Amino acid sequence: MRIPLLTVLTTIALVLAPARGADETTEKELKRFQGEWKVVELTKDGETRKRDKLKDQAWSFKGDKLVPLDNKDDVATIKIDPSKKPAALDIIDKSGDRVESIYKFTGDDKLTICGQTDGKRPTEFAAKKGSGAMLFVLERVKK
Repeated sequence: MRIPLLTVLTTIALVLAPARGADETTEKELKRFQGEWKVVELTKDGETRKRDKLKDQAWSFKGDKLVPLDNKDDVATIKIDPSKKPAALDIIDKSGDRVESIYKFTGDDKLTICGQTDGKRPTEFAAKKGSGAMLFVLERVKK
């Protein structure tokens, strides 16, 4: 049995289109991270520190790299999946340790990240006492 070339090409295009769309969505979302961000609030295990106590905490996203500006040698790799609800973010340090996180943007200038190191991705943006979660609120640094 002979299958027409047009049928084969159409089938391949239909199979690959969703993957390409997902890649484009991820790339577009990754671009939203790019630049410098200041940590303005950090909640860990139910205790919150505000902007005045976090004056030196800033991060830079470059491509799929996260660089804490107070320790530029401590570069981590990020992987995002904006199709998850809430959107998923993994932060992988140089030794391969992974912080499974969720994230959300509020406009273009506010980013909230909630993560855990125990291998369980948070399901809500909270860092209650005893949860082991860390909740970061970041604001984009204006140039």
